[in-house]
Amino acid sequence: MNALDDATLIQQFVARQTTLTTSPNLRIESAPNVTQLLTQNGELLARLDRSTQPAIVQVKQGIQHRALLHQILSEHGFVLMQGAQLFRKLP
Repeated sequence: MNALDDATLIQQFVARQTTLTTSPNLRIESAPNVTQLLTQNGELLARLDRSTQPAIVQVKQGIQHRALLHQILSEHGFVLMQGAQLFRKLP
């Protein structure tokens, strides 16, 4: 495990990194077809479904890192769909 800053870790999450990685506040965990962004306390912040094409990210509402997550998703070609929870990668 490597310790990264939160922004770098979120970028790795959006880039579909599947290895266990941590920052002081966040961590990435992976299961078959799913990558999750969690707090160090285990609260699920976002879920990336790797089985769909294009990729879909579901973001929990009311989280501390929401603005940063939205910004990084946008920078990586994801667009907001269905309210403020789902992002879909543009082909």
